[in-house]
Amino acid sequence: MNAEERQTRRNPGPTWGYALIYFVSRILPWPLMRFVLRISSLVAMGLMGKERRSSREFLTHALGRPSTFWDSWRHFSEFSEFLVRRFDAAGGSAPEFYSDDGSKERLAELTDSGMQALHGTFHFGNSDLMGFWLSDFDISIRMVRYQVGNSNDLKWLEKRFGDKVGFLWVNDPSNLLFALKAAVEEGHSIAMKCDRVEHSSKLEVFEFLGDSRWFPFTIYHLSILFEVPVMFSFGLPKGRHGTQVYTSEVFRPVGNTKREKLAAARIHFKETLGLLERLVKENPYQWFNFLDAVPIADKGDK
Repeated sequence: MNAEERQTRRNPGPTWGYALIYFVSRILPWPLMRFVLRISSLVAMGLMGKERRSSREFLTHALGRPSTFWDSWRHFSEFSEFLVRRFDAAGGSAPEFYSDDGSKERLAELTDSGMQALHGTFHFGNSDLMGFWLSDFDISIRMVRYQVGNSNDLKWLEKRFGDKVGFLWVNDPSNLLFALKAAVEEGHSIAMKCDRVEHSSKLEVFEFLGDSRWFPFTIYHLSILFEVPVMFSFGLPKGRHGTQVYTSEVFRPVGNTKREKLAAARIHFKETLGLLERLVKENPYQWFNFLDAVPIADKGDK
């Protein structure tokens, strides 16, 4: 993908939006910054009709009641605060990570084994900071991302965290497998998001928020192909700089046949989605996938 195409494909919102949030966040105290973000979220809601409709539809499922204008306003405001936390990390503020449910110990056990792994997450909470939590365990991480025209914040993060955390740009889907294979052979673990079906060639149906939905299943096929384990990580904000971390159990591609391994992978992903659904219901405004990216499956697709 050339520079012109990257400029065409971009994050939603005005071209100057991210730069403005970053600049203002550097000079305003947090209470005043949160007030500014709430006002700017109203502007964003007016400019981003597709995302606003998707927000209302998702919140209706997550809240178990018809969502309101105020729900969507809070949803957009929470996303704005997440952007500030990401900009804080890019600007040099050290993220703080907390775990009190055994998640840290599970990851430590995995990394102490010396094995590389595939680390999955979703557009939920502080998901973009999970790679930096993983880097605390002395492993090299490459985050799979699509490069867009206004992704300067990701460049700032990559520069901030040096060689331990980097981005694997996979704008050309035909090169994805080769890029992942090269990264694994170079000794990197891989972090990837698993909730946008348009970026995945391997899809399967799972129950989530009361409906059968399509989810990307590529991470498990890669696990079996490269013979490396899978772990999912989720992070929820705890103050301005803190993140409460939750992880799934570790999936290891063991079995006599690929069919057996995929059957075990489906059980693991179902359990992972159970954890995610619990967290989403407790924190519905932290779901930041403002697109119909986890579509409901037809009855015949189960």
